[in-house]
Amino acid sequence: MRLSNMKIGARLALAFAVTLLLTFALAAVSLSGLSGFNQDVNNVTRSRMPVLWDLHKLLEITRGQAVMERDALAALAGNQSEVVSGNLQSIGNGHDIVSKAVEEIQQLLDTDQGKELWANVASARQAYLSDRAAVIAQIKAGDAEGARQKLLSEQVPLENQYLGAVQALIDYVGNQVATEHDASSASYADARMLVLVLAALALAIGGVCALLVTRSIVRPLHVAVDAAEKVAQGNLATGIDADGRDETGQLLRSLRTMTESLSNTVGEIRMGAESVMTGARQIAQGNTDLSSRTEEQAASLQETAASMEELTATVKQNSENARQASGLADSAHAVAKEGSAIVGEVVGTMAGIEESAGKIAEITGVIEGIAFQTNILALNAAVEAARAGEQGRGFAVVASEVRSLAQRSSVAAKEIKELIETSGSRVQAGTDLVARAGETMDKVGTAIQRVTDIMGEIASASSEQSRGIEQVHQAISQMDQVTQQNAALVEEAAAAAGSLEDQAKQLRAAVAVFRTAQTDIAAPAARPLSVAKPPAAKRPVCVAERAVSTTKVPAPIPRRADSPVTVEGADWETF
Repeated sequence: MRLSNMKIGARLALAFAVTLLLTFALAAVSLSGLSGFNQDVNNVTRSRMPVLWDLHKLLEITRGQAVMERDALAALAGNQSEVVSGNLQSIGNGHDIVSKAVEEIQQLLDTDQGKELWANVASARQAYLSDRAAVIAQIKAGDAEGARQKLLSEQVPLENQYLGAVQALIDYVGNQVATEHDASSASYADARMLVLVLAALALAIGGVCALLVTRSIVRPLHVAVDAAEKVAQGNLATGIDADGRDETGQLLRSLRTMTESLSNTVGEIRMGAESVMTGARQIAQGNTDLSSRTEEQAASLQETAASMEELTATVKQNSENARQASGLADSAHAVAKEGSAIVGEVVGTMAGIEESAGKIAEITGVIEGIAFQTNILALNAAVEAARAGEQGRGFAVVASEVRSLAQRSSVAAKEIKELIETSGSRVQAGTDLVARAGETMDKVGTAIQRVTDIMGEIASASSEQSRGIEQVHQAISQMDQVTQQNAALVEEAAAAAGSLEDQAKQLRAAVAVFRTAQTDIAAPAARPLSVAKPPAAKRPVCVAERAVSTTKVPAPIPRRADSPVTVEGADWETF
């Protein structure tokens, strides 16, 4: 997974987590080494060294007691009873101290070999103490020679054996102390080496993480700074690579979008400035032409006034014709109402026929039901006649005939019902057709009424048109005055178009600072503005040259077709 696809917070968290994990591992290894070292020190200081101290104490006291015992024996030979008593008292006091040391040694020894060596010490001590007690008894009894003989022959070998066993145990415990010291030193060296390796590894990994995280953050920022500097210098054609998903990648994508948008905007402004310049130039040219042709429009307005007088006569003739058409429409409306009433009566008659056909169908149904009941009764009579045998044979023949007649009646009733249903459907179809004809007559009447209303409206509108034409005549006179004012305004518009062209040139020079990807591509030439060319002014036919008919509607004045041309055309006539 690439670092650029991770959020900056996640990257920093990962780097700190790795560093903290390595620090924790380093602390754990250090604590483990210290714990082992502490355990070894505790074993030496709380177990091995007290045993050594007690053993040495035991060895020293035992040797001191042996010396006091010999001194007491020599004092006994010289009749120094007080020295003998003092030495014997000291031997007894030393025995209590040795007993306490023996108890401590027994509690602190924790190995099988140590316990085995202590068993040897204990047995040798027991034999030595027994023999020493006998010698001390002889000394107390005053038998100096017997005590000396027993001391030399028995106690000294037991004393040497006892002290040798104590020395062997001292050597064993000393070897344990030395071994544990060497093990502790080795453990310390291993822990020290492991801590140094982990510290070096932590420094290396931390440095690599810091380098990678720093580069993954700083490099995109450098790219963003370079892009911003190029944009500040007016270079919008630079490309920005943004393939990361982190905050810096989002920043680079935003910068790329901003640069592209700014490049498009500058391009559009540049093209707009060109278009504005071209349009301003064309507007100035068009205003110049417009100023020279405004006078022609004034002449055309005067000719239009003459045409309006002819149009007044035509509108009056239209009003008279509309009144005549309104009278004819009223007559047609009355005829349509009469036809609609007759169709309504036909619809009522058809409805009565349809009702009668329904009643006949009900009667036929009743007849069919009677025939069905008669058939059932005849069938029951035949059954009873069959039960009566020979006596009911004649009655059976009659029942059979009755049954046959009931069946034929049922068939006839069904046929009549079918004919009535067919007639009913045809009557219903006729009723629908008549109803539709009635609706059509109503629509015709409504349409005729609308035509009557429209003709009335046309007549009133023609009167209003006559009055409106007078107002138009007055308006044309006012337009002539306005046209003169427009000439002055056209000159002002020409000056404004020139000023707009100058401003467009300044805008084009301002955006020329920016260099976009399309700078080297030639911009298409601005299209000239095109306008629809108004029809050329023609002189209308004079009123005296045309005769207005009193029986015909005069033909309308023909319209002239428009042909669009560009402003640059030399045949521009009117505004």
